[in-house]
Amino acid sequence: MLRELEESGDQLEMVRLAAAAGLDPYASKATLLDLRIPPKINSFRTLKDSLSNDFQNMLSPQLFRAKSTSDKAWVAPYRLELLDVYKRINQAIASGDKKTLKSLTAYEYQAHAFALLQRNVQRQKQTELTSHWTLHHLLTPVQILSLRAYPLYSAPEEPKYGNRNCVQALVKFESLQTLVLRDPKGRIVKPDGEAVDREEEERMMRGQGKVGDWRPEPKRVLEYLVYENKMFYPDGWYVRDQIFEGVKPKFSQSLP
Repeated sequence: MLRELEESGDQLEMVRLAAAAGLDPYASKATLLDLRIPPKINSFRTLKDSLSNDFQNMLSPQLFRAKSTSDKAWVAPYRLELLDVYKRINQAIASGDKKTLKSLTAYEYQAHAFALLQRNVQRQKQTELTSHWTLHHLLTPVQILSLRAYPLYSAPEEPKYGNRNCVQALVKFESLQTLVLRDPKGRIVKPDGEAVDREEEERMMRGQGKVGDWRPEPKRVLEYLVYENKMFYPDGWYVRDQIFEGVKPKFSQSLP
């Protein structure tokens, strides 16, 4: 019934029935639009895809400047917000914070993130070792590669919060990260199971360890995440999907 009402555009009736059933009428899955990782230009097809992405970025005012990494660009505050969400998601996965993870993820990505969280929770139960995630620094600035927006809220009256649009953004994160295990005393545990005492850890962090000593080596991580923001909600951005280079995502070629 709710799906039929949603398709017919009868949002008021959908809200009434959903509220009576204790459901969230606007929590239905929005269509994933054609967000793209800009391809390397090695053929006419990839050139066409790249031009198509740039054109789609220009369809709304100022969207053509979305790729800018300048601190003065109009997207700069959003990039900071997207980075904050990224950090909180990874920290939640490591610490087992289900409430935070649920509020910042949705759909396919939420299922993936909860699988990682559950693995960490299970390890802690079996070994009493806890995971600790750290983003040391960004190798490149956070960049919005594709940006799409379309009206999703279709009730006759204006929404009580924000506007009618659903916004989706493909965001690139390239950083150095570490994920370490700590024992109940807070000591880092090496891959061989040996715990590192606090003094040794402080020497490692200051770079004063002996040559050949083990230390947690930051790893380069490159991720392309699909963020979404239903602007008629106050909840803000959340991650709904992940895209990989060379793998064609399943998205709609056009606006709903």
